[in-house]
Amino acid sequence: MLCYHAVSDRWPSPLAVRPEQLERQLALLVRRGYRGTTFEGAVSVPPAPRTLAVTFDDGYRSVLEHALPVLDRLESSRAACEEHLGACRSLALPYGDGDARVLPAARAAGYVAVAGLPGEAGPAPPGWPRVGVYRGDGTLRFRAKVSPLVRRSRRRASAGS
Repeated sequence: MLCYHAVSDRWPSPLAVRPEQLERQLALLVRRGYRGTTFEGAVSVPPAPRTLAVTFDDGYRSVLEHALPVLDRLESSRAACEEHLGACRSLALPYGDGDARVLPAARAAGYVAVAGLPGEAGPAPPGWPRVGVYRGDGTLRFRAKVSPLVRRSRRRASAGS
């Protein structure tokens, strides 16, 4: 599960990946056999071993303007995506903040909630870890972040602390 914030060539924020960077990163995972689904699809049914869910925090306009066209090219058209995936009912909790009140309320409202990024404190399921992706993540760093071996090592390290 990847966590992006913004997609822009012009905004120099570390949160904003460039559109071509997003496209290269997703293409790399597709070449490795990953198949995309919604966050809800990834957590509602047992996902395939190489399942890819992409999330966007913060609701920046750049996601609509720059990320959506890239994602629309993972499928033949937006209509096909909606036909196969349905409406999105997932919720990214700001900064991964969830407590005993927030998560049940999100479930009661029909959301599948996500807690935060790996290594941050978060609740047990429905909190799902995400891999944060940023402008400074070059190809080598991105490959390390999505490597199953690195992710397992990070989970073990955070479980031991």
